[in-house]
Amino acid sequence: MKVAVRDADALLSLPPREVAAYLRGRGWNETNHLGAKGSVWTLRTEDHDECELLLPLDRSLRDFKVRMSEVLTTLEEVEQRSQLEILQDLSMVAGDLVRIRLDRLDARNGTIPLDAGVRLIESVRDLMAAAACAAVAPKPYYQARRPAQVVEYMQKVRLGQTQQGSYVVNVLSRVPPEVAVGQMQLPFAGPPEDPYERKVTTTLASGLAVARGAVESYSSIADVQRIVAHGVSSNLCEALAAIGRDESVQEIDISFAWATTRPLSRSVPHSLVFPSDTIPVIGEFGRVLRSTAPQEDVEVAGVVTRLERQGEQDEGTATIFGTVDGAPRKVRVYLQGADHARAIEAYRDRVPVTCVGDLVKDGQSFVLRNPRGFMLAGDAEG
Repeated sequence: MKVAVRDADALLSLPPREVAAYLRGRGWNETNHLGAKGSVWTLRTEDHDECELLLPLDRSLRDFKVRMSEVLTTLEEVEQRSQLEILQDLSMVAGDLVRIRLDRLDARNGTIPLDAGVRLIESVRDLMAAAACAAVAPKPYYQARRPAQVVEYMQKVRLGQTQQGSYVVNVLSRVPPEVAVGQMQLPFAGPPEDPYERKVTTTLASGLAVARGAVESYSSIADVQRIVAHGVSSNLCEALAAIGRDESVQEIDISFAWATTRPLSRSVPHSLVFPSDTIPVIGEFGRVLRSTAPQEDVEVAGVVTRLERQGEQDEGTATIFGTVDGAPRKVRVYLQGADHARAIEAYRDRVPVTCVGDLVKDGQSFVLRNPRGFMLAGDAEG
């Protein structure tokens, strides 16, 4: 059954530039430009028939809605698809589309249990946030505090309409269109860097691909940690595991459709499949990455029980015995200059100290990296 789109707001919301990008991406050619009012596009089909349509360019024209409706009618006839499907694709021309499809035993007529749907949307949100964080700086684990760039991005990314096909969630990440630099580009400068929005979706695609490949080849914690550089984090793994945690999930298919207005600058996967038996392994990746990731901005308070240095150099490692998150710990910290001198004083006089840094578990012990604010008790008051 054919359904013609007549909604005025839907027709007015179609940006002519993005419709033109859609046409160009499907083999249409602009053959005539009618000033600022419109342009004529033609397409030669496989049957050697020539189709033609008039694309309105000015929303203020009285017949803009009528002309845009005619565009949809022509595309419906040429593509043999409904106008609603075409309208949905047109709305995504300027964005990267991430499509997550669940093959569930309990999916009926494109529906799933309400609680499962809520958990799915939350997990998809966490999946996108993990990729957004990795696009800023790859890390094994991201704590609750997110960079401002990630917070801003997550406010802009859109949740599209769900689809049948077991159960499908669409996420739209709008991407700035590519602008030809022409003669402005400097020689040997290389291709322009992708905008952040595109980095998020390509990082998501590459990270998921590496995680999927690691399921078949991992053998140690070191192997798991090496995948972090490719955008894999505990957050990404745990979000994906949460999507497929229900026993009714047989498979997760994740596919990408890239914005027509910005071609890909590097090769990334367009689709990935995660059978149910891979989900527990990826969940374990997440647990390992979280357990071995540095805890950022941790304050260690205690007494210096050991000093290690070579010769008379004003640097070395101090072992602090104290409390970390309410538990007794021995923490090694490498200090230089004035901080090292304070550590010697604290060790000699048995004065308690405090220091802030990134706490990392190293075997059975702990190491405080990037130490800062090393102080002796009483320094703050002085």
